Amino acid sequence: MDSRSSNYHRNHDDDDDDGDRNDNHRHHYKHRKYQYHSERIRYQNQYDNQTSNSQSSSISSIVANHYNSIHNNDIQERKKSRIYYMRNFNNWVKSIIIRDTIKLLRSERDDQNDTEFIVHDLACGKGGDLTKYEKSQITHFIGSDIASVSIEHCKERYGNSRKYFKAEFINADCSRELIKDKLSDPNIRFDMTSCQFSFHYCFESYDQVRTMVRNASECLKIGGIFCGTMPDSIEVMRRLKECGTNQFGNDVYSIKFDKSYDEMTAAGISLFGAKYDFHLEEVVDCPEFLVYFPIMEEICESYGLKLIFKKRFDEFYEENREGDDNSRLLNFMEALEKYPPKDRERPMGKPEDYRHIREYLQNSSGQSINTIGTLSKSEWEAVTLYLVFSFRKVF
Repeated sequence: MDSRSSNYHRNHDDDDDDGDRNDNHRHHYKHRKYQYHSERIRYQNQYDNQTSNSQSSSISSIVANHYNSIHNNDIQERKKSRIYYMRNFNNWVKSIIIRDTIKLLRSERDDQNDTEFIVHDLACGKGGDLTKYEKSQITHFIGSDIASVSIEHCKERYGNSRKYFKAEFINADCSRELIKDKLSDPNIRFDMTSCQFSFHYCFESYDQVRTMVRNASECLKIGGIFCGTMPDSIEVMRRLKECGTNQFGNDVYSIKFDKSYDEMTAAGISLFGAKYDFHLEEVVDCPEFLVYFPIMEEICESYGLKLIFKKRFDEFYEENREGDDNSRLLNFMEALEKYPPKDRERPMGKPEDYRHIREYLQNSSGQSINTIGTLSKSEWEAVTLYLVFSFRKVF
């Protein structure tokens, strides 16, 4: 069996690197016009047109209720999921960013005998990353989340673990309530804040973004790191424009806006509260919000957080799939589907989802490649909607 892996490379209207993209999207709040995906698009300034509190609260409740309603599945049930490998791939990305961030911060310490390491998992959900923190030998975990049932599941998961680190759990809307006021020790300082697949929910309003960023930064040590994953709004808008209607997706995910790309850009896309409905098979079915990254970066800077990097999932994968540790982790976590499948097993996707692999294997004449690791086309289209980010606390 060949251990190499295959993936898709997206075609963009332009072939800008991240630096060019960031330059294209520079802005000032006072301006009424901004650049989005290398085009002039008018944005509404949210300073004088905030989402109403009642509407904002109701959407937060929808999100909380949605995550509260998701049942825990055992490993056998998860293996039957259409997006089993995609979820494992996302977990692999999180594992790498969490592990490498902790390694980096520990390597920078003056006292290498100092083993204390404190993590704030902002929007921790049901505690899916607890094992990752255990493997990185942290000493203190603080988990906060808006969904009360998720927090209870997180507590239960911690209770069933070997409890190698101390833990506390906070049920709060992290985009509206200050976490510092709810800590058992308000003077505690985190080495790292992690926010995985959740930050975009705060972009419902300007105030919510500021509160969320404050919660990420306020108790973070100088030199500490705020890292996370979230949808790439540039890619979301690119696909919306390409589809020609107000919705796009495949058999794994779908995104629906109230208007088409042309209608949205003609009316002006709000910097905050730019809502769309997101559905991900078996996992997500609730409203989300576009995150215009330069705005996020500027607000983070106002709270002492300086951008280290921002990378799309496909970029992050290409940079991190090599090396014994990362490649072993890919296999151990079953982050890629083996194709063709063994014996009489069926692949997760439809036959056309694996055309690229069949062509690759056919063109590999003379090489003894029997099996290759991949994701179905539909799953790859879903994972490449996301990006990973990292900020350093500088003041």
